Amino acid sequence: MTNNEVPPTPQRDVIREVDWLAVAPWLLVLRAVGATIGWPLLVGVIGYAVLDWETQPLNLDRLLNPADLVRYNADVWATNATQISDGVAEISWYRRVVWPTFRRLAWMMLGVVIAQHAAQRLSNSPRIGFLTSLRRALRYGPRVLGAIALLAIPAACCAVFLGVCGLLVHAVFSSTLANGMASIGGVVGGLPLAMLLGVVVYGAPLLVASVVVDDADPFDALSRTVAYVFQKPGSLATCVFLGWIGLVVSSIVIHWLLTTSIEMTNAFTDGAPLALHCVLLGFFPAYFYCAGVATYLVMRRQVDGQPLDEIG
Repeated sequence: MTNNEVPPTPQRDVIREVDWLAVAPWLLVLRAVGATIGWPLLVGVIGYAVLDWETQPLNLDRLLNPADLVRYNADVWATNATQISDGVAEISWYRRVVWPTFRRLAWMMLGVVIAQHAAQRLSNSPRIGFLTSLRRALRYGPRVLGAIALLAIPAACCAVFLGVCGLLVHAVFSSTLANGMASIGGVVGGLPLAMLLGVVVYGAPLLVASVVVDDADPFDALSRTVAYVFQKPGSLATCVFLGWIGLVVSSIVIHWLLTTSIEMTNAFTDGAPLALHCVLLGFFPAYFYCAGVATYLVMRRQVDGQPLDEIG
């Protein structure tokens, strides 16, 4: 070897890392638990303490079992917000109409804030400030409302049409024939209504995520949601299943924190358990929106082929 020749560089073993998200993008849903820690959890705690503490009072007997804790979380979202404490016989118009409407709108705005921070973390994008997320929520909120209205208005019209048809059938025909015709008409005519309600129930997190992630308008958000729900039902079912696993694991951890902290918090003050339980139970609404964002990112990749780390 002459003096001008460069000595050969020794070959090194190349360590190849497996991109598990490229192999199984559904695993992104499991990261929603970690994405909840931080601003999403704080927003969820504030929302739970202000909006849900009266309508869903804490019951320690229900929270000391992981299975009951999962059912409690389902009750928070499934039951009507007009529930009041025992001993009150009459429900005012404010509690029937005004407060439930305000509560749902407030949770929608908080969900938009949570979805923004979850999208930044799940896509490894630069973080945004809390005030910035609030300003964006004021801009995104009307779009989410518009997308929901596009589904709610046809659903309401379909329900009214079915009710009017049922009244006409019972008024014209005999009771036996009317019951048979109403049963058949209810099955046939109720199918579009069931599909609309299914999109509203199962696609609501995707509506919020589509507006936040892709800066979509109401029509674009609705079209994306319908496509993601019906074009890849297997992928959607997998995401929902993994999200349920994350919920169960989180419930077990929260159950352990509740049981181990009761005696410690009682030693300080009587109000400490209530504050701690609000913090722990505020995790569930925050996780609801974080899992929705993760599901949206996965479904967008499966249907549209967009990368998981690409957001608008």
